[in-house]
Amino acid sequence: MYLTIDVGGTKTLVGLFDNSGDIIESERIETPKDYEQFINKLGQTIEKVTTKDTKLKGCCVAIPGLINRASGVVHALGNLPWKE
Repeated sequence: MYLTIDVGGTKTLVGLFDNSGDIIESERIETPKDYEQFINKLGQTIEKVTTKDTKLKGCCVAIPGLINRASGVVHALGNLPWKE
């Protein structure tokens, strides 16, 4: 199973795919402008699409911003007020 997260300025999509690339479960949430609210809502959403027994092989996160690959930190996002 693979978890995917697509963070956008207005919506965030979370999907769970099987090893063949077929979507098993998906959720769409509005992206809160407040980062702490976003993290809490994202965690709840991930819990909805996975179970304790879900064996993830990988996760991919799409972020609309400038990412420092060495540190893994997003410096700025074009449509969200989050920094660092």
